[in-house]
Amino acid sequence: MSIINVTRDHAQANVVVDGILGAFRTDGIDISKLLMFSRDNPNVNKTVDKMINDAMKKVNAELLNIGTCNLHVIHNGFRAGTTETIWGVENFCMNIWSWFQKSPARQEDFENIADELNDVIEKPILYFSSTRWVLLGKVIDRVLKQYHMFREYFLVYLPSKQQKQIQSNSCYDNIKEKEGPLVHLLYDELCDLYRTVLLYFLSPEKQLTTKKLQIGEEAHRLLVDVSASDRVTLFHDVKLIYHAIVDNLKKHLPLKNTFLKDLHVLDSASRTKPDSADTMIRVGRAIPKLLSDAEIDRIRHEFMMYAAETIDQSWYIKNKYHDSDGNNHTEYQQIDYYWNKT
Repeated sequence: MSIINVTRDHAQANVVVDGILGAFRTDGIDISKLLMFSRDNPNVNKTVDKMINDAMKKVNAELLNIGTCNLHVIHNGFRAGTTETIWGVENFCMNIWSWFQKSPARQEDFENIADELNDVIEKPILYFSSTRWVLLGKVIDRVLKQYHMFREYFLVYLPSKQQKQIQSNSCYDNIKEKEGPLVHLLYDELCDLYRTVLLYFLSPEKQLTTKKLQIGEEAHRLLVDVSASDRVTLFHDVKLIYHAIVDNLKKHLPLKNTFLKDLHVLDSASRTKPDSADTMIRVGRAIPKLLSDAEIDRIRHEFMMYAAETIDQSWYIKNKYHDSDGNNHTEYQQIDYYWNKT
């Protein structure tokens, strides 16, 4: 199997496609042997993907589709949730970073505030970029850990000592990846994630009441000091966030990709399931140009023989152990280790 890495920079799609097809011709590789075209962002190289697939269809072939990078899809889904409210979390974090980054004097003042509070600034506020949205979690975590110091600095120190600096900064008034082949697990993991988010605000019959809405224990604890009207606003916003997340995930996750769903058959636990032979046949049919009709016909017989075999547990179980609470745990071998054995 060959993997071609293409760096596009700012080249137009037709230039990239000509380069890929030209590389195949130069090396004497039949374009019909191309299995997949992968990209690390679901919103880039769509035209390249289509043009490559169109070229393959001319020779009675096509690309195997298991979706784009699902991590990007999941991240974008949760990001969509944050844009449904007027909380302004991203801007808030950027404003704090910018306030201190541009002034060593302000940094020194903040350090003095920390000393007065008998506290220590363990880590500075991180720079946040919208193109690296997932890092926002770390930024928020650091802001929360220094929250009491920010309150003292922005709401007490600056108004009394340097009022002119903040008279036009109204935003401050609001301060109050496992390694190894895992594709056979991907579909179920994506479904579990989607289902989990749904259960944060839904029951099987209806939407959860405000009291049962899942927002985390720490958030519930902090609500003790929040007014009733602000609580209503918060829970309304949380519902908007959850709705936006599930709408985005439903639209972009490959939950209807039957090939991706069928790949669970590669798991050793699926070996003896009644429908596993049919599932393996569907997998064989779905991969373009991989198997001949005669080879697909043999899948059922070979899989039935495989299901009847006695498999050594060491092929799929790496370790069994008990945790400190006495619970049993099983660590499984990577799927490629298992299939190399079989």
